[in-house]
Amino acid sequence: SYEEERRCRSELDTRCQRLTLQLSDTKQLIHQGDFRIENYDKVKSERDTLERELLELKRNFEILDATYKTQSKDRSDLAQE
Repeated sequence: SYEEERRCRSELDTRCQRLTLQLSDTKQLIHQGDFRIENYDKVKSERDTLERELLELKRNFEILDATYKTQSKDRSDLAQE
């Protein structure tokens, strides 16, 4: 009957929309996976560079901090004399 046909058509439309969304999601996941694979070396290199820079900055900070503390102590000692 006409109503049965309409109901089936509606169900098929809904199913088609759901499958279209699933396909879109799957394509996006594939693209993200490809991006990770294609850019892994670049990202790893950038991360390694940043880690080296961070270590160097920490070392420089420790040196400057120790120098500052030494100079502050020396000034304090001189002020007391």
